[in-house]
Amino acid sequence: MVNPSKKVRAPVPLHPPPALAANFPPSYAKPSSYFTFTGVTPQSTEAVRHVLTENDHSYDMWGKVRFNHNHFSHSALTRYAFGAPPALLQADWEQARAYLALLDPREEGRDLETLKGFPAKITRDNWTDKSVFGKRAAHSLYLPFFHNEVARLGIDGAIQEYLFSPAATSNEMMCALLSGVVHPFIHIGFGLEFDDPLMIAEGLAQACQHSAATASPLYPTNWPETPLKNTSGKHNKPLLGLYAEYLENPVLDPGPYDPNALINDRLKDAITPERVIVLQDLVARWDLSDMSEAGIAARAEEVSWIAALICGATSRPGYKTRIDFFLMHILTSSFFVPAYMNRLGDKERRAVLQTYALTLFHICSSRGRPALYPQVAMGYPVDRAGPLPRAGEGAAEHKLRMVGDGSREQDNPWFGIVANAIVDYDSHVPKAIRSLLHYSQLYGHKAAGSVPGAFDTDGSEVVPGVGEVDGTLFVRIAGEIIQYMGWVKETAEGGDSKTGDWDRTAMGWKDAWDDETPHKV
Repeated sequence: MVNPSKKVRAPVPLHPPPALAANFPPSYAKPSSYFTFTGVTPQSTEAVRHVLTENDHSYDMWGKVRFNHNHFSHSALTRYAFGAPPALLQADWEQARAYLALLDPREEGRDLETLKGFPAKITRDNWTDKSVFGKRAAHSLYLPFFHNEVARLGIDGAIQEYLFSPAATSNEMMCALLSGVVHPFIHIGFGLEFDDPLMIAEGLAQACQHSAATASPLYPTNWPETPLKNTSGKHNKPLLGLYAEYLENPVLDPGPYDPNALINDRLKDAITPERVIVLQDLVARWDLSDMSEAGIAARAEEVSWIAALICGATSRPGYKTRIDFFLMHILTSSFFVPAYMNRLGDKERRAVLQTYALTLFHICSSRGRPALYPQVAMGYPVDRAGPLPRAGEGAAEHKLRMVGDGSREQDNPWFGIVANAIVDYDSHVPKAIRSLLHYSQLYGHKAAGSVPGAFDTDGSEVVPGVGEVDGTLFVRIAGEIIQYMGWVKETAEGGDSKTGDWDRTAMGWKDAWDDETPHKV
């Protein structure tokens, strides 16, 4: 069954840029600064810059359905990093335009009532004004301002000024950065990874359109100027060990399951004052004292493993696989932690890491505090392949000489996974796969018992089964995601997902599984 919302839209013509975009700069995106994959060419670099520029100059940061973000730039840069040729980048762009709102709010079809009370222009004096900050209709005001500011200050200067300055702190910009299910964090992360001022301007503008109200109770006053410190007397732990404590703390019990609750309501309900105290205590015990190159790499590795487990090891044993839409965003956002670490000073690095960790726990709480089942993820096939026949598995007689028999057991599963992900209509799929491929490149060689924080001080596993997890975790989860969402390049059939889409039941709650009968796995 295919979700009707995922039906491919017919290509639509490009809308000409409005007058307000006359002085906007073009994209200067470069190849990724830390993800290596073959296929990037001068032609694809020119093509991705072209479509990013058109998107920036003509379209809003939000889709026509106003709670949906404009994901196109994420899609374009991810596919570009995977080696997409110009023709694929252009096809993606022509289809994506169908769901985008126009940049100029005066264009036909936009509700001008939402613009009442806004200033005529955003300046350095009024960018934090509560009449406009946090309002989704304000993109056409914030974008020109941030294009000018990024040109004036440069990427690093703009990040410092608009995320960490006193004005930014007083306006809770770090809270806004991780709001919207981490979309501003991801957007700016792309800008940092691909060194593109255009993406930085868009990301800062997007952050200013997210209200911090949903998440601000999670943070101390004047955050992040006043960082969290471990004053509890408890020992510091790796992030995985802290997640294990999070799962067992009775104060953090998510309460009864409401199948009809919306994500923002779940996020608000997750951070009562009592829970905030516990969550802050947990994050304060994540040791961030070592900000050397090795220390930063170690913290990024911790984030990589826990993000993969939260996305791919939270489906309950004995049931058909589910992969939660919002937990998947923890995986795709984790990819950009190094992008921030590479551009910031030590104080700002700690602020980003603590903010990210608090957000990770916050999102998980909104999904019912999902338990980790490493044995489930390690039970996914390590050699997942699509339905196309192959030599040695029922294909036509193979007359050319080859090494082996061509079976999936003798193949590199990443080739088929990436080939399907790069053309998947849902851009979250290639983003998730790129994260997992990158982590496989970094940690895929690691043996069981190597997951950071897998064992407590007494040698026991912090989560049952995590000591058996090895570097194949990433390819197992990647293959399961493609199996779940569908081998779109190889078959017209849908994936294993019941809806043809990511799970949105908030599957951390046991009651979210009541409509399914367990089966043997």
